[in-house]
Amino acid sequence: MKDNDKKRPKSPNERDGVIYTPGSAYNKQRKGTPPPVVTYAGVRKKPVRKVPQPTPVRQKSQYSMFFAVTISIGVIGCIVLFALMFQSFSGSKEVTAKNLAKPTNKAAEELPAAAAPARASDAMTAVVQNLSKYEQTLTVYDITHGNNVLLKTDGTSILKNKYGEAIVFDEISVGDLVDVEYDNSHIARLFLSRDAKEFKNVTNIVPDTINRKITIGNDVFSYTNQVVALSQGSVFDISSISNADVLSLKVYQNFVWCVTLEKGHGYIEFINKENLVDGTIEIDDESTTKINSTDTELTVNTDSGRLEVAEGRHRVTITAANYAPMYTEVTLPRDATEVIDLSSMQLNKGLLNLKVNRAGFTVKINGAEVDASRPIELYYGTYTVRVEKQGFLAWESTVTIDKKSNALNITLDEEVLMCKFSVSSTPDGAEIYIDNGFIGIAPCTANIEYGNHTLTYKKSGYKSINYDISLSTPTWSYELILLEENPFMPS
Repeated sequence: MKDNDKKRPKSPNERDGVIYTPGSAYNKQRKGTPPPVVTYAGVRKKPVRKVPQPTPVRQKSQYSMFFAVTISIGVIGCIVLFALMFQSFSGSKEVTAKNLAKPTNKAAEELPAAAAPARASDAMTAVVQNLSKYEQTLTVYDITHGNNVLLKTDGTSILKNKYGEAIVFDEISVGDLVDVEYDNSHIARLFLSRDAKEFKNVTNIVPDTINRKITIGNDVFSYTNQVVALSQGSVFDISSISNADVLSLKVYQNFVWCVTLEKGHGYIEFINKENLVDGTIEIDDESTTKINSTDTELTVNTDSGRLEVAEGRHRVTITAANYAPMYTEVTLPRDATEVIDLSSMQLNKGLLNLKVNRAGFTVKINGAEVDASRPIELYYGTYTVRVEKQGFLAWESTVTIDKKSNALNITLDEEVLMCKFSVSSTPDGAEIYIDNGFIGIAPCTANIEYGNHTLTYKKSGYKSINYDISLSTPTWSYELILLEENPFMPS
């Protein structure tokens, strides 16, 4: 090799003294690369650039395996999750029960310790006495065999209403009458009993707690100490029922097994009722209670002047003689007392219209003179009315005001003045006549109207004489001397 060759820089395309010419692919890879220029011993030289190596391509089969494994794991996870959810819903297994929040109403969830395990392969009609929606269990009283039974449901239990329609466990309530087929405490089939009879929203029911009887209309039913009595979801004492309460009852084979208090009762107390006479109290224009006119106590369904009334809103009407009706509304909570003050009742008033056949008269009512030029306003009641006019006979009568308008027609008769007329005779025994009317045997007295009259006397053996007299004073006296066949003169 020559010396000049040693000094000459080696070409980047030279390998072992052989210079290779780059192909088109290589030139494309280098295209766009800035050609920096370096100088080596006066010789222009292009920078050395490594030929880029192609990037390895991942095999297709590796990706396919990765996706297949991922999908398989996802499917298995979904299956496991679905199985866990199904078990939790059906209650067939205890799935993390300790980690779930239990209901706060322990009384509704705890089952009686006396509940016995159910017999295998049996059926019964029962009343639900307790249930746990959390654990899907029922405690029932077996009417068929007479004992308490604890039952469980799961996803295989068939639950239906009395119409044969499918229901869920949450649609079963305490107090329901059910027909159950079960096996070792497991409910196979449960139907709300078709043979149960239900009475809804009935009133005027007071249980006979001594004989344990309940009368509904004309029907009499018995009950036992297993009867379920519910008020707002809680158990209550059946002896506290009032005839004002609104009840629903479930009956099976002439026994009441469930009593539900739909509406309880409260009290309405009436005060300041002393002046009310022959009054009445109406509740909702239905029930009527009389107010005793002789004392301050109410006479029906009362305790110290109180009425038992169903809870809720009511319209109260109070009426009494001489008073305008009183209307009020009360909203009565259960077991509460509302007070109505009857002192605010207003005495009723009516008008008395007098029609008199004479003018210029005066009117007195209960002895007091009133203005009769217009209708007279009076409270309801009874009054003595007197009408007077000079020269006429006074008119007087008892009048009752019992309506808004009262009319009275009055006729005044002219006054007739009377004279106390006395007559005597000598000798006694003469027959005395006034205007040919016999008034007596002398001596005698009679009331004769003022005015001119004819006096006649007669006696056997004596002359009969006629005299014209005029009466104008309250009293008048005549003495007659009887003469045989001779006239006589008055003394």
